[in-house]
Parts: sequence; C-alpha cells; structure tokens
Amino acid sequence: LDVRGIQLFGESVPAGIVGGDYFGVWQPNRDALHFCVADVSGKGTPGALIAAMLYASVSTLSVSGDGAAKIVSEVEATLHDQLGEGHYVTLFYGVLNLTSHVLEYVNAGHCPPILRRVNGAIELLSPTRSVLGLLDQQAVGAERIRLCPGDGLTLYTDGITEAADESGEE
Repeated sequence: LDVRGIQLFGESVPAGIVGGDYFGVWQPNRDALHFCVADVSGKGTPGALIAAMLYASVSTLSVSGDGAAKIVSEVEATLHDQLGEGHYVTLFYGVLNLTSHVLEYVNAGHCPPILRRVNGAIELLSPTRSVLGLLDQQAVGAERIRLCPGDGLTLYTDGITEAADESGEE
C-alpha cells in the first residue's frame, strides 16, 4: 500500500489455524493514516474471537478520525467486559498526520516498534502504558514523534521475538 509517499507492508501468519495477532490500516480522511498492531493473550479460538472483536472496535472507531489516545481509551472500554479473566491485549495504535508527518501513538504494553532513522540511528518506541484488560481501565496518554522522509518503522508481535527453530529453541 502506498499512501502519499508512505509505503506500508504487512503480513500475518498464525502459528496455528487461527490466532490472536492482529493488524490493520485505515485512512479515515485525506490527511491521516491510522494503524494498529495487537496481540491477544492466549492461543487458538478464544484469542481469535477477541481479536475479531478488537478488529470490529478499532476499524469502527478509526473512522471517527479521533486521536490515538481517545481511540485506545474507547477500545479498552469496549473490550473491558468482553475479556475473560486472564486475558489481555497488547496494542500499538498510531495516527500519522500525512501533512506534518507527526506520529501520535499509544503503546499499550506491546513489543516496542523499531524506528530506523534515515541516518541509520535506531530508536525504540517503548510502551506508554500497560496492557488493555489486565488492570482497571487507565487514563491513556499519547506520545508524538516526527517522522522524516526515508525513516522506517517496524511493528511486530511476540510471534517474531518468540519464534522457534526446528528444535524448538527461540
């Protein structure tokens, strides 16, 4: 996908038949690009069902054009009663202003995205709050960072960091 010079690539390969990892991209208006990567705790059908609820919530809320903090707060409120005991969601939600190239993001306990600056410098976008659903609903604040032409941002789930070789070693 190429949106006004911003190139996006994505792939999801579940470890089993179904999984709880999720990503999506939306452009609710000409000047903003919303994207989300999430991982639901647990495996198999329960995780996949929660991921489907997450998809429905996030895709509906992204159309509002609101900022990352408001959308994550509303997603958490929606999922609060749906998550069973012991289930939680890690989530990275970003809103990129396509004019200013400012990225507003919330990282709710998700793997830290890797930002590779055009000059080769590496930055990690650390969590800005804890996961969704594990504790009572929390206030959500967002961070902002300006992206420059040539910068690359990599988002991933623990499916990458916990990948195992043929002998089962991570």
